[in-house]
Amino acid sequence: MSNVVGIGGTASVETVEDFVRRRGSVTSHEVGRRFGWTYEDAHRHMKKLQRQGVVHGETGKSMTNGGGRDIFWSIPKPSE
Repeated sequence: MSNVVGIGGTASVETVEDFVRRRGSVTSHEVGRRFGWTYEDAHRHMKKLQRQGVVHGETGKSMTNGGGRDIFWSIPKPSE
């Protein structure tokens, strides 16, 4: 499982961190769709990035999961 996917052209690639930064906030489902992973693989990868301090996860109401809960991943704001 790679955290890099081509975004057009021969040298252009996007990492998970780039994707989250570009979108502002994403779910594991969105990460999975973008990188061709299962939900479980995407969620596992995001939890790993969270432990490393790369992303922050916040639980909120899902817009697509039948009104259930989902984790919204974002890039933490720099400390002041």
